Amino acid sequence: MKLKPGVDATDVEPGIWLWLGAVSRAHWAWAGHELVVTSLRRKPVERASWHAPKNNEGVRAVDFRRWHLDGDELTEPFCRMLQARYGEALKVMLEPEWLSARELELRGGILNVDPHIHLELRSLEWPVGIL
Repeated sequence: MKLKPGVDATDVEPGIWLWLGAVSRAHWAWAGHELVVTSLRRKPVERASWHAPKNNEGVRAVDFRRWHLDGDELTEPFCRMLQARYGEALKVMLEPEWLSARELELRGGILNVDPHIHLELRSLEWPVGIL
């Protein structure tokens, strides 16, 4: 796994790193390439986001590239596998495909949403027995 240059990895919840490790191994097995994180902490914006938490909370969301999966049409099956395997602990979103019309509107339309996979911690509980 690697971070795209410029990604802000400050004050990230420890659970994100744990799950990224597991997802990174699965990504390597499916795509044959390392996972590339494209977003962790972002500057605060009007729209609520776990990329830009308020009140000194840690970052609970991560985005990563899907290029190596897209080429073989593995992206959606990979995301479904992540949901089945880790869905109790992680929200998995294939963007922009799985966004609702309202969510796309809030982001300024489909042209403003670069294709990526979004993961979000469902809770801060430390996972036991899920891995």
